[in-house]
Amino acid sequence: MKKLIPLLLVLLSSSLFAAESTYKINDQAVDQLFAQAQDVSLSEANLVALIPTASDAAKNKMVAGIMGILCGEFGIHRFYLGHTKAGLMYLGWTLCTGAAVTVISIATWGFGSLLFPLVYASGVVGVIDGIMYLVSEDAEFESKYAKNKKLIQWIN
Repeated sequence: MKKLIPLLLVLLSSSLFAAESTYKINDQAVDQLFAQAQDVSLSEANLVALIPTASDAAKNKMVAGIMGILCGEFGIHRFYLGHTKAGLMYLGWTLCTGAAVTVISIATWGFGSLLFPLVYASGVVGVIDGIMYLVSEDAEFESKYAKNKKLIQWIN
């Protein structure tokens, strides 16, 4: 039975891919496009200019809010908003306190695990950031959060 299920899955997937496609390739159109194409070397092409950056577009408060709620302890939402220093502080707090609590726990035979809530302090702040982003108006989000590079933005 164990060998029968993978065999059936392989047969089913191969039969799905073996079905005739309704798409037809127009060989003349493809040849015509290749004849019109120009050769460009990678040194001539400015590929970096084609990559959109976060600073090029307006920041979406929904994306920033969800990032803050789901992975706020790593500062991903702050990196998204372009606040690199604040993002590094979130990330550094999480990594450093996590390492310190682990070492203390090992050294104290587990009693250091009582300090473990310190690791999630940046996560709690990140969740609050995300909620504040989501409940704010668009103009308030732009002025108070997207352009404000303070570490904790919602405290005046």
